[in-house]
Amino acid sequence: MLVSDTFLKKVDSLSKWTGEWIGWLIFIDVFAVAYDVINRYIIGKATDWGYDVGWMLFGVSFMIGAAYTLQERQHVRVDLLYQRYSPRTQAAMDFVYWIVFILPMCIFLTIYGIEYTVRSWEVLERSSYSAWRPYIFPLKTFIPITFVLLGLQVIADCIRNLRKMWGKENTDES
Repeated sequence: MLVSDTFLKKVDSLSKWTGEWIGWLIFIDVFAVAYDVINRYIIGKATDWGYDVGWMLFGVSFMIGAAYTLQERQHVRVDLLYQRYSPRTQAAMDFVYWIVFILPMCIFLTIYGIEYTVRSWEVLERSSYSAWRPYIFPLKTFIPITFVLLGLQVIADCIRNLRKMWGKENTDES
């Protein structure tokens, strides 16, 4: 087994594990939102925290789920022409797209996200959108984590696409 095979399996496992783990946050999110809605419409008073917990949990789920979604090939693709091409041509198109657009974005947002997160931790940033004013600096930590995970999955997909382009990997597998 090549080193890159081990790398691919570890990246896929990490993406799958984080995606499945973070999926459980959706249940907590649904409970928090439902509790807030029930309080608002049955009791007549919304909670101070329901809205904030809802957007925080959704945001973390959405971000951390990005690498898992890519690994599972579930991102939306507008493929008017793409589906007509051979698997090798598709791999070449994907490779160029990942290298030219997505990987640089992941690198930039990881670097910028670290700086952004550090500043948030330094001031112990709080939300100013509600009376509850929850701390949001821990949430901002997920920004660079998201783009590191996504970047790793993009690199793994680039390796797979190179193999498909060179005829070294079964073109039916992802």
